[in-house]
Amino acid sequence: MLVRPFPRKFLSVDDDSHVNHSETIEAPHGGKIMTEQNQSDSINITVQNHSLGDKLQPFWSDDFDMDLLKLWPDLPARLGSTVAVPVWTVGHASNGRLNHPTVWNTHGAYLWLEKPSLQRDKDGWFRVQGCVSNAEEVECTWLEWLRDWWPHHYGFLLEGQFFEAANPVHFEAIMADVRGWRQDGNAQIAYAMSLARIIGMNGRFARLVEAHRLGRTEYPYFARIPG
Repeated sequence: MLVRPFPRKFLSVDDDSHVNHSETIEAPHGGKIMTEQNQSDSINITVQNHSLGDKLQPFWSDDFDMDLLKLWPDLPARLGSTVAVPVWTVGHASNGRLNHPTVWNTHGAYLWLEKPSLQRDKDGWFRVQGCVSNAEEVECTWLEWLRDWWPHHYGFLLEGQFFEAANPVHFEAIMADVRGWRQDGNAQIAYAMSLARIIGMNGRFARLVEAHRLGRTEYPYFARIPG
């Protein structure tokens, strides 16, 4: 079990309904994410029975002031049942946890809903749709993927669907607000639009997870092509 406190910056742009609120989310694959906010205005995020194990090392962005869980501590509750869904990519890890996938200038990163069967040569190199790398497979949760995607500004392909990078203009507006560089109305617009994009991505992800579970895809050319 991992319990880590996060100060509350914004629960949402215009909704404080989660104040003094606790919730346990039952996620697929035995995952649980528990959120609890106390009267001191801090939130505990507890990850239990994670597919990667009960004892997790720190995530690289835990102490980053622009981490998604700093900006929206109730994000696990907003994501709902997808929050602990395991996903796979190829790339880099810190402390055994995702820290930036390998990206290509064609589309960004690759993401899979199960460990890809990559055809590697004797030196460990593989090719996926013309994209070549020798990076290792990395497993993470959907929430961890979003936390990494947000500041690193990469797009990615999942089940044949392209997901865009975070909007850099909105990211910079939020960063200016968080760090006190600039106070204007652009920040609130950026918060609202960034959160809306994440929630929209989560809806798409949920539909792809369900289609994958049922063995269906609307994009047979790209879907599940590991190499």
